[in-house]
Amino acid sequence: MNRYDVGSQLTQRTIFELQEESEIVTISGYHDVPLNNEQSLMKALANQPLSVAIDASGRDFQFYSGGVFDRHCGTSVDHSEEFMGTEMGRKGL
Repeated sequence: MNRYDVGSQLTQRTIFELQEESEIVTISGYHDVPLNNEQSLMKALANQPLSVAIDASGRDFQFYSGGVFDRHCGTSVDHSEEFMGTEMGRKGL
């Protein structure tokens, strides 16, 4: 074992220990949001982050730069995103 092996092992152990200590929440379940139902999506988003799957292959999406994407969406899922929060809050629903 050379000095690089020891350093690598120590680093890996330290990273593992930090990951163990940094657990804040656990996922206890999930619910599917109905397809093509923006109101349900917004209600779910007001309560927690959402994992979504999208078709990002289209030209419109490739040039997307921000805001609400309201162009054509394909159906060949090839990309995942995490949606976080909403500016509307509960009163805007």
